[in-house]
Amino acid sequence: MASPTALLTLEGLHMQYPGRPPLAFADRQLAAGAQALLLGPSGSGKSTLLQLIAGLRRPTAGQVHIAGHAISAASEAHRDRLRGRFVGLVFQRLHLLPALTVVDNLRLARQCAGLPADEAHIAHLLDALGLAAHGRHRPQALSQGQQQRVAIARALVNRPALVLADEPSASLDDAATVQMLDLLCEAAAGEGAGLLIATHDQRVQARIPTHWRVPA
Repeated sequence: MASPTALLTLEGLHMQYPGRPPLAFADRQLAAGAQALLLGPSGSGKSTLLQLIAGLRRPTAGQVHIAGHAISAASEAHRDRLRGRFVGLVFQRLHLLPALTVVDNLRLARQCAGLPADEAHIAHLLDALGLAAHGRHRPQALSQGQQQRVAIARALVNRPALVLADEPSASLDDAATVQMLDLLCEAAAGEGAGLLIATHDQRVQARIPTHWRVPA
């Protein structure tokens, strides 16, 4: 049963892909504003679990509750609305739209979630992430590190309760990894959002002490 005080609750989650062994995930809870790492080797199911939490996939069995909402039991359209309202996503591949400016990438994220424009919040995020001078630039004009910051800003622009990051350090060197983690953790904390990062990167594990392992 979902805890009334937990931001995220996982209960009895299983995922079965055709022709593959079933994936079973431990029951977990994450408090509002808390941060945790999702650890495990490649192929262990970390990305699948993030997709189940975000409502991008529906589990074979079990439930995911975010902020009291049973996202795993909702219809596809309702899952999309819940994701837009409560979840921010940082992908390994950033998926920034190259034809749009930085500001327009953030505006589009709010529009897709059915939220009104919030220029003040967009400006605040860009300033907080050191991007205030780059709002009118297109992503390809920015460095890799700056693009990563735009992706973090996009994940936070709808004021989500929970931020999910999938292998965000995979293509980064040591210095860039430290900078990215600092930015991601500080930005999520500044917005009061919970944070769950899936990784098998040993460099990341010392940064956040709470570890969830897959398989459990």
